[in-house]
Amino acid sequence: MKSIAWVLLGLALAGTAFAQADTNPAPAAAASGLRPGPAVVQADSVIVRGQPGLRGERLALLRKGDQVRVFEEIVLDKPARGEPDRWARIALPEGVKVWIHSLFIDVTNKTVRASRLNLRAGPGENFSVLGLLERGETFVETGVMEGDWIQIEPPTNAYAFVASRFLRQEAGEAPAPTPTPPAASTNVPPTPETTTPVTVAEPPVLAGPPTEPETEPAPTFTEPPPPGVGADPAALEKAREAMRQKMAELIAQDEAARAAAAARELPEVRVVTREGRVRRTFSIQAPSRYALVDLETGRTMNYLYTTATNLDLSRYIGLTIRVTGEEGLDPRWKATPVLTIRRIQVLE
Repeated sequence: MKSIAWVLLGLALAGTAFAQADTNPAPAAAASGLRPGPAVVQADSVIVRGQPGLRGERLALLRKGDQVRVFEEIVLDKPARGEPDRWARIALPEGVKVWIHSLFIDVTNKTVRASRLNLRAGPGENFSVLGLLERGETFVETGVMEGDWIQIEPPTNAYAFVASRFLRQEAGEAPAPTPTPPAASTNVPPTPETTTPVTVAEPPVLAGPPTEPETEPAPTFTEPPPPGVGADPAALEKAREAMRQKMAELIAQDEAARAAAAARELPEVRVVTREGRVRRTFSIQAPSRYALVDLETGRTMNYLYTTATNLDLSRYIGLTIRVTGEEGLDPRWKATPVLTIRRIQVLE
C-alpha cells in the first residue's frame, strides 16, 4: 500500500510540473541587427555622437519615442570596456548644423569648388566628419561664421551615431530606401558618456568613462555667432569680403606656382648650326626620311625635319649643306638628335 501511495504522489507531482511548464511563456528570441529604415528610440535619453563609440563628441539628445532613420549598423572590432559594440549610423537629427571650410567654396554661387568637401561637427579639423559635399553641390548658410569656417544646413545624407541597443524597429517592417553616406572620421579625442538611459538594462561597467546623472537638463546645440559676426549684417559682409580677398590671393598664388612649374618642365630650346651631306634614310621607324651625315666619317649626325610646306628636302640629297635649327632628341632615337630646320644653305 505504501508503494502505491508513493507512486500516486510521484504522478501527481509530475503532472503539476508538466502543467507549469505549459503555462510558462517561452523566452523571447534575441533581437537581430538593425536594418536600413525607420526606428524608434526606446530609452528615456540617448546621446547622439559624431563617431561610433564614446569618444565621439555629443551632437544632440534624443528622447523616448523619437523617430530616427537608420542608414546602417556598425559593429566595433575592439570596443572599450563598458562601451557598446553596436552603433547605428542615423540621419542627422533636426536642429544639428554642420560646418565647412570657406576656402573651398564659391561664396557667390554657394557651391563647392573642391572635388570633395568634408562636413564637420564644428568649426575645425579636430571635429568629426558628418558627411561630404561633392564638387558643384550647393549649400545653405545659417549666417554663423568662425574664422574660415561657415555653418550650413546639413544635406540629407549627413549622419551621426547612437548605440543600437537604444533603438527599436518593428518586426517585419520593410526597410526604407536610404542613401549610403561615406565612412566616418575618427580624429577627435575621446569624451565621457554623459547620460544613462533608465528603461534599458545595462551590464555593470567595471572600468570605463564615468556617467553623469540623468537629471541633467538636455543641452542646447545652437552655436552662437562669434563676436561681431552673424548678429551684425555689416560685420558679416565685411568678414565675407575679407574671406573673398584671401581666397583670391590663394588662387593667384596657386596659378603662379602652376605657371612656374610648367615653365620648369619646358625643355630649353637648343639652336645649332651643322655642316654635312644630305642622304635618304631607309628605316621606316626613323623620325625623318632625311639625314645629315658627317663629311669625314660618313656617320649620321642628325635627322633633318622641317615644318615648312615649301621646303623639299629631296632636292638636297647628295649635296653638302650648312643648316641651322632647333636640335632635340626623339624618344625612340636617343643617340641621334633631330634637327628642325630654320635656315639651310648649299655649300657645293
